[in-house]
Amino acid sequence: MNSHLISRTECVKYLGGIIDDKLNWKPHITLVKMQVSKASGIICKFRHYIPFRSLKTVYYSLVYSPLRYAITS
Repeated sequence: MNSHLISRTECVKYLGGIIDDKLNWKPHITLVKMQVSKASGIICKFRHYIPFRSLKTVYYSLVYSPLRYAITS
């Protein structure tokens, strides 16, 4: 493109989603699974120390948002 070499990459992050060179969502799903796993560990450890309302806020910010991102319906 205009005498510039365009390199090929295996994965690209675009608008918060990760897509690989085969137009597969596996890297994105792996990332979301790691985020949800970490967040559920945090919620599990803090559930005895902070009120339920605060846990719910943590859930919606750390778990619900990544799960619902880019879902159209």
